[in-house]
Amino acid sequence: MPSPQPTPIPTRDPSRPELRAFWVDAFHPGIKSPQEVDQLVRDLQAAHANAVFAQVRKRGDAYYTLSIEPRAAELSKLPDFDPLAELIRKAHAATPPIEVHAWLVMMPIARHGETPSDTLHVFTKHGPDAPGDEQWTTRAFNGETIADSNYFLDPGHPAAAQYLVNIATSLVQHYAVDGIHLDYIRYAGSQWGYNPVSLRRFLAASGRSAAPAPTDAEWQQWRRRQVTDLVRQIYLESTALNPALKVSAATIAWGAGPTSQAQWLSSRTMTDTFQDWTSWMQEGLLDLALPMNYD
Repeated sequence: MPSPQPTPIPTRDPSRPELRAFWVDAFHPGIKSPQEVDQLVRDLQAAHANAVFAQVRKRGDAYYTLSIEPRAAELSKLPDFDPLAELIRKAHAATPPIEVHAWLVMMPIARHGETPSDTLHVFTKHGPDAPGDEQWTTRAFNGETIADSNYFLDPGHPAAAQYLVNIATSLVQHYAVDGIHLDYIRYAGSQWGYNPVSLRRFLAASGRSAAPAPTDAEWQQWRRRQVTDLVRQIYLESTALNPALKVSAATIAWGAGPTSQAQWLSSRTMTDTFQDWTSWMQEGLLDLALPMNYD
């Protein structure tokens, strides 16, 4: 009996370019010194990668100099070093060039027990203790303010949403990035979204007088719309500055993949995080969705 033959590897179609990328997080070495950037570019070349998604916003801080937010505290010993600018310069100069996508963690702005001391930080100015409408962080139905050990901005607060848009557009305006990658562009869970301003807006729009339950269908759809409106504004304003820009998002893919529209509508993506990313793709608000299917 003849031995089985290995399946031949298909020839890559040059008319359909591939994206071969690595994520580089800001919690470990990667872009925090010129030497790290040099090593990263060498590693990318050795792996034949043609793109890198580098985390340049962790929790309301910036791993780049020309930002509306404070620089990350761990960069204080290198005041003249701009990690994002250095990465862009060296990645684009590589042969062949390597794309740089700026990875931005959007909603989380501070970790419980590790709150920032910088007076210019968004948490310091607009955290849960800020007065009145200056409080931009989300709340749970039961009044809690800490979600998954973090404080999150509430996309239903117009000022908070505009702030996130400004972060993206300011970066695109000042840096020749090939793309921006939106992470945590969602709610922390179905219990969240009860920022006083956000809740007041919903009650005014719905004609109600009492806070809805987390499972209320109209309230769920309203929260989905807040996230979608935010993604739309980021996409439109960022691509107006750079039409070649690629906008991507880390999209929730919890549980078994839906096999029908009904299953999608009842998935945790739609009912827990309110991240209707299929509609974003259909509307053209994303150039690339990166499903977080490791979970």
